[in-house]
Parts: sequence; C-alpha cells; structure tokens
Amino acid sequence: MIIDEIETNVEALRVNYPVNYKTHIGGRYYVSITSGFNCIDIRKFYVPYGQTDPKPTRHGIALRLGEWTEIKKLINTVNDKFPTLGTTTLPCFYMVKIIRIHS
Repeated sequence: MIIDEIETNVEALRVNYPVNYKTHIGGRYYVSITSGFNCIDIRKFYVPYGQTDPKPTRHGIALRLGEWTEIKKLINTVNDKFPTLGTTTLPCFYMVKIIRIHS
C-alpha cells in the first residue's frame, strides 16, 4: 500500500516538483524522499532521550531512482515466493492488533 505513495513522490521528484515525503514503515524505519536528492532513503531512526523528534542513524540505504525502479519490480516476486514477508509491509500498530487477535 505504501509503494503507490512512494511512486507518486518519485514521479514528482523526476519532474522537479517540490517533494518532502517521510513515512514510518515499521521497526523504527522510515522512507523519505526530498527534493534536491535524487534518491529514496530507507533508514532506521531513533528518538534521543528527552526528545520527541526521531533522528536518523547510519543504518539504512539510499536508492537511486533507477535502483528503486528495479527493486520495485522485484517486490511482487519476493511476496509471491515468500508470502509471510507480506505482513512486514503492515504498520506496527496493525501487527499489535493481529497478535492480540490470534493470542
């Protein structure tokens, strides 16, 4: 479900439309796309003690737009081969609900 949002922002970036997109994808990881940087940044964040704004760590990857296109093609293949990985695309709060329902 988030792939469409990412792709919309990537397309806006490609046509030099201002982009400032950031979304949480679970496990303290965020995806961000920002004008001026032709990449999709997937990075782990942390919240420093006594603060509320998450800060980026060094753990992550920045994909060039062409690399994003290639990885996007592989997502369906991976999900078909390993269906249990499909649940990793659900936000954390959904997983808590699923675990409580099945417990």
